[in-house]
Amino acid sequence: MLNGYDAYVNEFSKARQLKLLHNLGLRHPKSYVINHTSQAMIASKNLRYPIIIKPNIGGSGAHIIKFNTPQDLEIAVNTGSIEMGMDQSAILQEYLEAKDNRIIRIEILGGEFLYAIQVFLSSGEFNLCPADYCKPSDEPQSFNNTRLDDPNTTNRAPVASFNPPDQIIENARRIMTASNIEVGGVEYLINESDGLEYYYDINALSNFVANPIEIVGFDPFPSLVDFVVSRANEPLAVTL
Repeated sequence: MLNGYDAYVNEFSKARQLKLLHNLGLRHPKSYVINHTSQAMIASKNLRYPIIIKPNIGGSGAHIIKFNTPQDLEIAVNTGSIEMGMDQSAILQEYLEAKDNRIIRIEILGGEFLYAIQVFLSSGEFNLCPADYCKPSDEPQSFNNTRLDDPNTTNRAPVASFNPPDQIIENARRIMTASNIEVGGVEYLINESDGLEYYYDINALSNFVANPIEIVGFDPFPSLVDFVVSRANEPLAVTL
C-alpha cells in the first residue's frame, strides 16, 4: 500500500499539518482551529488582518473566505455567512500575500524530489490545483459576495516549471517523511512582507500537473508506475 493510514490522517487534517510544520521548525501562517463560528471573533484578536477561514470541507480551496477587517468578520458571524464544513471545524488563519503573485508546489516521490511548479494566482483565487479535473468553487471567495474569480476562465490556474532552492527541497522531503507520505506534494509561498518562505499545505493526493511534458519537460507518471511496481515486488513483512 502506498500512502497508508498515517499519510491520510495528515492529509485530511489541516490542524495536524500545522502541528507537524511547527514540530519541524518550519514557518507557516499563524492559525487557530475553531469548532463554532462564535469562536471566530475571539481567535481573530490574536491574528493580523486580512485573515481567511478554511472550513474542513474538502480541497481545491472550497468555501475559503477572506476577511479584510474585524467588522467584515463580525457581520459574517452574525449573519451565518460562514461555512464550517461537515464536522463544524475550520482553520482561522492569517492571509499572507504571495510575492510575485505565485505559490510553489513541490512533488516528492519515494523520498526524492520529482519536480516543482509555480502556480500563478488570480485575485482572490484559492483553487490552486494544477490538475485537469479540479473544479473551482461555486462560492464567492471574499466577504460581501464580491466575486473574485472569473467564471469564464479555465478550471486550473496557470503554471510553469520552477527550481526551488536546495534547502526548500530538503524541507519538503522532511515534511513528506514526517507525514509518512511516499507520493505527494508540499506547497509554500514567499511572503511579500518579509521575503521568507511559509509552508501551508501538505498533499498525499498527488495532483500531477496537466501537460507535464510541455511544462516540466517530462511525464512523471512512468516514474510513479516504476515506484509502484518496485513496491509491489518487495517481500511482505510477516509478524508472527
